[in-house]
Amino acid sequence: MWTDINKVYLFDDYPTSFSKLPRTVERFDASRLFAGNTPFEFEPSKANFAYKLKMRSWFNWAAIVALPSISVDDPLHRDLIDLGVGDQWVSSPEREALSSDPLLAVLFELRNYEVHVEFRPSEVKKFQAQFGSERQGNSEKNFVDRDAIFIAPIDFISLSKLRNVKSGRSKITEDMVDWFNRQARTWPASYLIGVARERYAKYISKYLERNGID
Repeated sequence: MWTDINKVYLFDDYPTSFSKLPRTVERFDASRLFAGNTPFEFEPSKANFAYKLKMRSWFNWAAIVALPSISVDDPLHRDLIDLGVGDQWVSSPEREALSSDPLLAVLFELRNYEVHVEFRPSEVKKFQAQFGSERQGNSEKNFVDRDAIFIAPIDFISLSKLRNVKSGRSKITEDMVDWFNRQARTWPASYLIGVARERYAKYISKYLERNGID
């Protein structure tokens, strides 16, 4: 149904057209900062492991919340209105594809869900990561992230109680949640959020291109 994620890009590279979406870029930059757990680079000796894990949970949740959503009052929609293409976006095939993407659909709802992260040393594997992006020259490297944390399995029954899912506004299905949980067992939380930014950017870039904005 949906192809498993088998590669992630470690560095974000926004399409040129994103220079016209200042609010959206700000949210993307915030998500990248939070997912990188940057504060731990400053005073790592002052946080024991349990507290560090708790703070990483908060920062990864913040990275998810920082991502623009697809609601009509979100920063992305306001940027598109400023460009004169906000009305078309609401019923566009790109918005439909974005909302049907299992990774983005689940992450959008996790901002209203109690997100748990886990440190699972026994499941930390060698990850194949792509340095750069699809739009730039890049190189591949296999490495082991020994300090990785993962999003704990999501329960579809609990998730389905959220307002957007109950009302039918969200396109989340049990199959989507199963797919997401499979990716979350393999990829650390910050990597999945990075893949989400990459996918989001592709959908928006395609929409802007179709509307003659580059």
